[in-house]
Amino acid sequence: MNVKETATRISTLILFFCVLICSGTFDESPMVGDDTNHCSDDEKCSPDAKDKKPILIWWTKDLFPHDRTYKYHEITCKKGACVTSIDRALKNDPATRAFVFYGTDLRADDLPLPRKPWDEWALFHEESPKNNWMLTYEDALSHFISDLRDWTDSPAMPVEEKNRLQNEKGLAPIVYVQSDCYTPSDRETYMKELMKHISIDSYGRCLNNRKMPDEIDGFIKLHSPEYYKFLAQYKFNIAFENAICNDYMTEKLFRPFEVGAIPVVMGSPLVKDWMPNEKSAIFVNDFKHPKDLAEFIKYLDSNDTEYSEYMKYKDPKHITNKFLHKMLEERPWRVLGEWDKVNFGHRMYADFECHICDRVIERQEALRAHKSDPTKNPPPPPRMATKEHLECPEPTVSLETGKKVNKSLNYWEGLYEARAMKQMLLAGETNTTKFQSKYLKRLTDKYDKWVV
Repeated sequence: MNVKETATRISTLILFFCVLICSGTFDESPMVGDDTNHCSDDEKCSPDAKDKKPILIWWTKDLFPHDRTYKYHEITCKKGACVTSIDRALKNDPATRAFVFYGTDLRADDLPLPRKPWDEWALFHEESPKNNWMLTYEDALSHFISDLRDWTDSPAMPVEEKNRLQNEKGLAPIVYVQSDCYTPSDRETYMKELMKHISIDSYGRCLNNRKMPDEIDGFIKLHSPEYYKFLAQYKFNIAFENAICNDYMTEKLFRPFEVGAIPVVMGSPLVKDWMPNEKSAIFVNDFKHPKDLAEFIKYLDSNDTEYSEYMKYKDPKHITNKFLHKMLEERPWRVLGEWDKVNFGHRMYADFECHICDRVIERQEALRAHKSDPTKNPPPPPRMATKEHLECPEPTVSLETGKKVNKSLNYWEGLYEARAMKQMLLAGETNTTKFQSKYLKRLTDKYDKWVV
């Protein structure tokens, strides 16, 4: 198994690890206000469309992983078959059971209302929490249902060659490529201070001091072999996330392992749990000040023997993290394999739809058993995502500078949005466009225009 397979370990609201573990997330919930089962007050659990396959609708359709020239796609999963579609006209079809939302694109003023007791809402989110702060709060989140060859296949550039390139090309020991220059993690402030104490080549829009080579200039080229070769020239790669959350780790962290460099990490408090071994990355939180970090990097840069100790992860026998091995062996999610290419048009979402499909079929079976003998078979209990699935702490400054910086405005706006969404669903609202005027009652960064 390889790390790219991990790229879709979609647990309930998961991590986004772009080489080790990519994530998406979701969980299931009953109609708001029904905290015991998936049935309505009159004991109607769901229309029993036995002769039709359950329908899953991608309500936010941009990531629909199939050929859009066809109205329906049938997927065959472990529990049975389902139909998947982006056709919103199927919203009221008796066989419709689940709605899939992409976290960044989810808007409370565009939901499939009214919410039926048997509707499953599945949330897939693989991007930064800052893209939709509403989802970091349980008021919103509770309505949704809850291998290593890439690191070792390609050898690292020998340290002697990296030393030569530093001397001949005038390269710094560290490379930094970033274009989002105002982030919840406040990485830009830390970087600005770090650059005062050590030479860093910065190629993005943030703190830029070098021009990106033309052949790899542009966002779509940042996954090209040429870009990886470019990064491999450097001994250290900056791996600073744009938000600090337990389950948010991205390609910034894992790409250095692929190219054969040491990542300098700012990010998840849990990041050390996922490292190849105990000596493969450098963490800013281990140093009191950027100056101390700079001194340590200078030490490794000037000491080839010590630097090489950090590069041992390129040898499979030195990937000694038992937790990492265990998670890769037991993870329920992976990218597309030979067995399921007939089902899916996009590697990243292989198995995600089937997880939804299987849960829907399981619930239908449990409901039929409940209707057949209510005294013997209770209705299926609800499964709801909780704040532990995605909750992120309030953003703070990365370094005390004496300047007043408010990194929390959008974070708290997300709370207002989450509470308004909960209120709207509790009220049984049928018109989702009333979200802002009737429930949110304010302008926010995401809902920045009044809709009456």
